[in-house]
Amino acid sequence: MEAAIITPIFMMLVFGIIEGGLFMNTYLGVSSSVRAGARSASAYGADGNADLFTVLNVSKESSALDDQDIKYIVIYKATAFGAKPNTTCAGGTSQSGVCNVYRAADIAKAIDQVAEMSDYEADLANGQPRPLDQSKIWFGCLTSGPHSGQSPDRFWCPTSRVDTRNGNNRAGPDYVGVYIQATHRWVTKMFGNTATIRDQSVIQIEPRAV
Repeated sequence: MEAAIITPIFMMLVFGIIEGGLFMNTYLGVSSSVRAGARSASAYGADGNADLFTVLNVSKESSALDDQDIKYIVIYKATAFGAKPNTTCAGGTSQSGVCNVYRAADIAKAIDQVAEMSDYEADLANGQPRPLDQSKIWFGCLTSGPHSGQSPDRFWCPTSRVDTRNGNNRAGPDYVGVYIQATHRWVTKMFGNTATIRDQSVIQIEPRAV
């Protein structure tokens, strides 16, 4: 009789501990990823490939997560440290001059583009120059080529970001934020099927010049 009463309670505690541990793993993965992304976005500043490498670095940092569990990454123009993205951007929609939203398909494009760029440079260094495969080039606010006008970073183009000390009427460089919305999948379904995890980090762009 006692075993029949205690066993279900014990199993619930065990499953609760397991679920809690897995949830924290996902949460910490998201938290670590947004901070790595913000550091990357700040360091690359107004470089044309800033978002390309930021998305790639977020993907690497979130290796504990499945790319499909990341609903989207938002790189946005923040107003100050700690500022959240506006409702449109946080809802997963890119906004001109304000934010770029990246989903799993865009992460895959970033990985393919960086791989192609690396292979191109390696072939060039080995004395085997070849044209860059433009079909694999998506990022960079493209205005020519097969993906002209389709770049996922075209809404808040990195080259439009202020990265000078005296920019923004001497207020300094822009603040850039990285926001991630991810899905955590419960294993035992004790708490439902999924939970949504959100986090963001904001850093001021590293100034390049006066």
